Amino acid sequence: MQESEIFSVIPKIVSGVSKPVFKSLQNQGLKKVGQLEVDFNFCFTEYLKRNFNKCSKTKTILYRDQPVNLKDFYVRTDLQRKGHFLGQTITENEFLDIIKSEQRIIISGTAGSGKSTFCKSIFLDLIETHNEIIPLFLELRQLNSEKELSILEYLINELKKFKSSFAGDQLDYALKKGKIILILDGFDEVNRDRKEVVEREIIEIAGHYENVLLVCSTRPDDRFISWEEFHTYQVLPLDKVKALNLIRKMRFDATIKSNFIKALDANLYDKHKSFASNPLLLTMMLLTYEQIAEIPEKIHLFYHEAFSTLFHKHDAFKSSYRRKTYTGLSIDDFAKLLSTFSLLSYSQEKYSFSRDELIELLKASKKISKIIAEEENILNDLLFSVCILQKDGLKYTFTHRSFQEYFTALFLTNFNSCQKYELFEKVAFTNRSDSVIMISLEINQELVEKEWIIPKLKWFLEQFSSKNASFENTLNNISLVFSGLQYFSASDMADMKNIDISEASPDIGLTYKSPSKIADCYMLFEDLYKQEMNSFCGEMTYSYSTQEKDAKQKLLSSIELNFHPLLFESISPEIQELIEEANLLRYYDSSIKFFRSLLTSLEEKHNQQEKDITEFILQDGGTFK
Repeated sequence: MQESEIFSVIPKIVSGVSKPVFKSLQNQGLKKVGQLEVDFNFCFTEYLKRNFNKCSKTKTILYRDQPVNLKDFYVRTDLQRKGHFLGQTITENEFLDIIKSEQRIIISGTAGSGKSTFCKSIFLDLIETHNEIIPLFLELRQLNSEKELSILEYLINELKKFKSSFAGDQLDYALKKGKIILILDGFDEVNRDRKEVVEREIIEIAGHYENVLLVCSTRPDDRFISWEEFHTYQVLPLDKVKALNLIRKMRFDATIKSNFIKALDANLYDKHKSFASNPLLLTMMLLTYEQIAEIPEKIHLFYHEAFSTLFHKHDAFKSSYRRKTYTGLSIDDFAKLLSTFSLLSYSQEKYSFSRDELIELLKASKKISKIIAEEENILNDLLFSVCILQKDGLKYTFTHRSFQEYFTALFLTNFNSCQKYELFEKVAFTNRSDSVIMISLEINQELVEKEWIIPKLKWFLEQFSSKNASFENTLNNISLVFSGLQYFSASDMADMKNIDISEASPDIGLTYKSPSKIADCYMLFEDLYKQEMNSFCGEMTYSYSTQEKDAKQKLLSSIELNFHPLLFESISPEIQELIEEANLLRYYDSSIKFFRSLLTSLEEKHNQQEKDITEFILQDGGTFK
């Protein structure tokens, strides 16, 4: 549909929503209903027009100079319901019907998988298909700079921009009638100190407004298992057909694009499926295809090549076009400056910036990196030369947050400082779903292990008592990380294990303490060494005996009706006895043993490396003088 057609449809959508809402209020005898309806229609109509414009156009690393129509290059996203009908693909068109039936939905996807673009596409579709429901779109990161506002207060302020007389009650009426769908994009981008507040708000909105439709996108996070009313859908990777269609839709140098499509179809997709099935990384593959003969296997090398291409080549449509940067800096100096800026902003949990905030961060980045350049020129290079940043209204954001993570990792591993431990400590627990530490390990494993992981593991393990192997001591140790027991239904277990619900059964799990530095540390090391930990703990555990199974079944029956975790600090002696009889803590006890084993092996590895350096380089006859 043309924009003019859309704008003619929007008033009809709003009117279709407002009539039943305000007729109900009129029947209740509410005064001034007519004026309220006029304000409602005007504010929502203008809101939808403005946000339709905003969501329908976007800039990307390919389209840097001007926004392009999202539908011109977008390939429809496929989803899969976690734990239910495993293997069944849900198309984007089918998802529109699912929203109405399931009402509360989590869209889970990794970095660059297209979650935000999917949310924008759903917003546009709901308007274009005239569903007699009003979609409200909110990037949750906006709440980071509006710390005093709740989700609904923020949305009310957005609507008040069109008419100051708009009242919160008007939104409340529509929410109660089920005439609103809230599309909340990027829960993972909410600052750590706000996450629990925003999480509570979303759950309260779902509980208070029985008929509201709610979609929330995020990177994977175990916290959503406890969102009892919400169904989780995973964004599926691009298959080869979708990957090829996405490239065909992109406006790019015709010769390079044609060659890339042939290579992608022949063997490139199959050889590098982890990259080629991700929309962001696939775009970067196209961008770097002319410059590099071989796609790197490691993600940090891939980002390095993409940045190099962005820095040296400024026009996607002209393969040989080059343009001077505004700063005139070399690529090494610009990368140093950008990595400093990324570290500063990431450590402050800033993913979007006002102009003043951005200039102050650039000034600090110059001071730390000792790079000389004008702030305005740096900003112009970030916006127009390398397209790492983009302007979004009055705010500036990273084109994609994964760039911020990569350059933060680059700073941590390259910057010479005697405060390495403190720097890693500053960023390691900022956002569990991010990849900063993982990328840092890829770039310089020895440095990260020596400067941060080994000393952090030592601190972590010092918190646990190893005086004896009694159940009481084990429970005390586990209580430092976990707050208590939680009943998980078959549906919950299917989601966690990503298996069909028919193969799942109820189980008991432990809930992490929050806030807790020890629990945060456990979760991070679990993420970093998941494969090794599962292997170690699998060898340390065994099948349940009949006695253990009986005790576990009694436990399940005891806690099934509890909606909240059964806290260790308040469990009865009878429950404690069942936990011991069921041997329920054995895996977690083994995990602490794994971390002790990991520390020993890392220390031995680095000690041996020091000995090898001495033996082969620094000993007599080989010493550098």
